[in-house]
Amino acid sequence: MSRLSQRCNRILRVRVVEHRVAAAREAAAERRIAELLGVARRIGDLRASLRPALGSSHGQSLHAMSEMHERLGRAEGDLSHPISAAEARHEQAWAARLAAGTRKDGTERLRDRAAAGEERGQSLRDDANRPTRIRRKRG
Repeated sequence: MSRLSQRCNRILRVRVVEHRVAAAREAAAERRIAELLGVARRIGDLRASLRPALGSSHGQSLHAMSEMHERLGRAEGDLSHPISAAEARHEQAWAARLAAGTRKDGTERLRDRAAAGEERGQSLRDDANRPTRIRRKRG
């Protein structure tokens, strides 16, 4: 294996690791978005479930329920910023994974080209080292 092929193989190993890391970061960003959306959904479910019981109720319980409804509404609104930030991080991670994949593919093509050149050179050397047969002329 020539130095060029060895170098291309080393670079390819690094590019593969970079691509895996970028894919893992993208997956983590997706999980974070899913977690935040799950929290928002649970808050919305809690908020929707706050209804006064049928029949007579105490003023304190109605006040506590309305205060909890208001707090859950604020919490739901406050989650919009972390969700948008997580989506932005996901977009960045997606772009980084795409760029890492492109670099990895380019390195694979370089490695394949170097291996093909090495094979061509080896076949030329093998042909050059083969003894020639002298053909005698008939006649």
